[in-house]
Amino acid sequence: MRLFLLAVTCILLVSCSDAVNKPKNLLDSDLMSEMIADFAINEQLGLMNQDGNMEISSKYILKKHNVKGKDFSDSYAYYLSKPRKLQRILTKAQKIIKEKDPDAADY
Repeated sequence: MRLFLLAVTCILLVSCSDAVNKPKNLLDSDLMSEMIADFAINEQLGLMNQDGNMEISSKYILKKHNVKGKDFSDSYAYYLSKPRKLQRILTKAQKIIKEKDPDAADY
């Protein structure tokens, strides 16, 4: 959920800035939602397991979705400049998290 709050904050900051050019390898919104959900779950697991290596688990998520880190970050920056699209992506990511862990709906 912290990732969600960070994204919302970034939306507010970026909403007044110039638009970002569409990246050549833009990830579609469904894939972005899935990856953001995985990163959010990963972050929560990292908080519970302080001995875990966040870098390795982040690389695992990128490899799982067959996405390069630069493509993800470029796509994320692009969607940050499109608040409505990003809101739909984040809402879907929340839904994915709740489907994976129904108890998450209580928080």
